[in-house]
Amino acid sequence: MNKKMIPMYLTSFRMSLVLPIILLIIYENYGLASLLWIIAGLTDALDGFLSRKWSAQTTAGALLDPVADKILTLSILILLCYFQKIDPFLVILLVSRDIYVTGLRSIAADKGLILYAKPLAKWKTTLQIVGVFLMLIGFQVSFYIEQAGYGLLWVCVLMSWLSAWDYTNDFRKKFKFIEFSS
Repeated sequence: MNKKMIPMYLTSFRMSLVLPIILLIIYENYGLASLLWIIAGLTDALDGFLSRKWSAQTTAGALLDPVADKILTLSILILLCYFQKIDPFLVILLVSRDIYVTGLRSIAADKGLILYAKPLAKWKTTLQIVGVFLMLIGFQVSFYIEQAGYGLLWVCVLMSWLSAWDYTNDFRKKFKFIEFSS
């Protein structure tokens, strides 16, 4: 096996964990759901670390990694919203931001450029993973742990829109001299 493919395998593995986590949440097995959730979160950090360490960064990886993050985080947040564990407004704000940034990235990709993940966006993703983890654990252990996780998710909302501003500025800089035609 080519070790440079391992980051892509980790990204695919992360996406494959979504359905089991959803089923575990539906059946209220929050302990196992939180374990799989944190494993998925660790694969996000590991695939980025390995791709940089082994110089295995690819265009496909730069595009698929954030998609895998969105599939994982947004599907679980929407599910938690459905079960009335989190405020729908929180989910709407996060989904709206992700659609906006995906749109910017799509325009950039169409012009042959990539808007790489910003540090603030990486922190936002990390805090989202921790926030959801604390909520899932909190459902079984402690209301206070659950509320700490919920509070972190609201911090993520703020960070997500600040990172959208970073992406917008990057987009403007990269496309300053490119004329858009229909």
